[in-house]
Amino acid sequence: MTDDGTADGEYANVVDISAAKPRITAIARCLDCGNDWMAVAQTEDPWLECPACSLRRGRIINAFELAGSFFQCNCGNDLFTVHPDGVFCPNCAAEISYHELGESDPEWSA
Repeated sequence: MTDDGTADGEYANVVDISAAKPRITAIARCLDCGNDWMAVAQTEDPWLECPACSLRRGRIINAFELAGSFFQCNCGNDLFTVHPDGVFCPNCAAEISYHELGESDPEWSA
């Protein structure tokens, strides 16, 4: 018998890792109250609950950084929905055309 009450050769608290979903650990920001926090989130769920205001308006920020230019909306948001005419900011509802993006940084112009 071992100290944890299991017989020799037995395991306590065996967890099936195939049931675990992919997760990411990164800084998140609430698009409502602006709170930043370190989050552990499932990769398939884009919206996180903010620990400060309890709203599901949190998003992972800068999860992947690319070399070169970085664009941020005037409201401070760096997460966008992309559509054929440009990008849409889900925080302040600003629509930015691809032409405007190209003017903000020559690297982005086609």
